[in-house]
Amino acid sequence: MNKNKQFKRIKRIGKNKSISTTKLIRLIKEYETPKLKLTKTAPAEIYLSAVDRIYHAGAIDEKGDLIEVTNISYEINLDDKWVTIVRYDSAHGYLHRHKRISLDDPADTVDRIGVKQKGKPRTWYTWAIKDIQKRFLHYREEFTKRSEISNLGY
Repeated sequence: MNKNKQFKRIKRIGKNKSISTTKLIRLIKEYETPKLKLTKTAPAEIYLSAVDRIYHAGAIDEKGDLIEVTNISYEINLDDKWVTIVRYDSAHGYLHRHKRISLDDPADTVDRIGVKQKGKPRTWYTWAIKDIQKRFLHYREEFTKRSEISNLGY
């Protein structure tokens, strides 16, 4: 039975006061379209140096297609603790960048300036990793200036 006929059947039965609630709920559940099951990819790391890395993960559907950039972050190791400086995600349906304000202030600023907007999540995923690989020294320098850190020990 197609969706339109099912919906009309539910509407017609809903007007009839003698139908049981459980039967109505069952009919509504039959009408609902099944949702895709999402699976998060296992997080992975790409080391840029001994103290710089890219940490990345995404969400794939049951077909194996990447449908969301969950997190692609550039992190530095400070006092044996990984601190995220820049991260990308597509939580709102588009790729955007979060930059941590400073070491003392964990809040971040969000922008889309210079961030790839066209394409699909798989394209965004690759672009974000390549952007961090090209610009991680720039991101580190900006962060150290905002944090007023003169020497990170490397």
